Amino acid sequence: MAQPAPSGIPFAANSGDPAPGARPVLPPRPLSNPPLPDTQHLELQQLEMLKGLRPANANGSQQPCWLELQEWLPQIAEPFAQEAHSRHQRFSLGIPPGLSAIFTLPGVLKSVLAELLKNACKFTPAGHLISLQATCHSDHLDIQVLNTGVTIPLEEQKRVFEKFYRVPSADPWRQGGTGLGLALVRQRVSLLQGSIHLNSEANHTCFTLRLPRVLPVFGQGKPAQPRV
Repeated sequence: MAQPAPSGIPFAANSGDPAPGARPVLPPRPLSNPPLPDTQHLELQQLEMLKGLRPANANGSQQPCWLELQEWLPQIAEPFAQEAHSRHQRFSLGIPPGLSAIFTLPGVLKSVLAELLKNACKFTPAGHLISLQATCHSDHLDIQVLNTGVTIPLEEQKRVFEKFYRVPSADPWRQGGTGLGLALVRQRVSLLQGSIHLNSEANHTCFTLRLPRVLPVFGQGKPAQPRV
């Protein structure tokens, strides 16, 4: 049964023609700047907020501290290992015995690794490998996130850290995205005084994150060594 029309508004049920005296309903004008999806808007805000920050205030109230990677990295990897298992992907975590602690911003580093591992799960076909490996050197630490089953063309590799850029036809799970994740990664890596490099060839794609073992902190002296 048709519901009564609101007072003062002519109503014609089951008719393609407007009722006599009714004003035609016009489609809304397209917005010149349509609103961004919520996730994309939030990531843009984060990107702008990260610009110009120094390590001392990069993560709100959090201060740099010594991070025991031997215990910390498995905790970061665990949810992504479970995600990989649910997608019938293989997951490998490589932590050498006696991996040294580093002095850094744990929250920022966690965000970087989470984005890289999320992308690896997203772009790796079923049956292929996702790997998280850490290697410590005298003055720096290398963390590699590698996945197999996909190659990013060389011309695309130059653009993956650009805002809004997404590699064409590289999402076997059809999940989409905002195109801001790796732009945020690059900004966060700069806060960690590190660098990130992409190499992709022969069905192997690897992001190498290089970090100082001791993060230089503006206005502070050399940090005390961690307790053994």
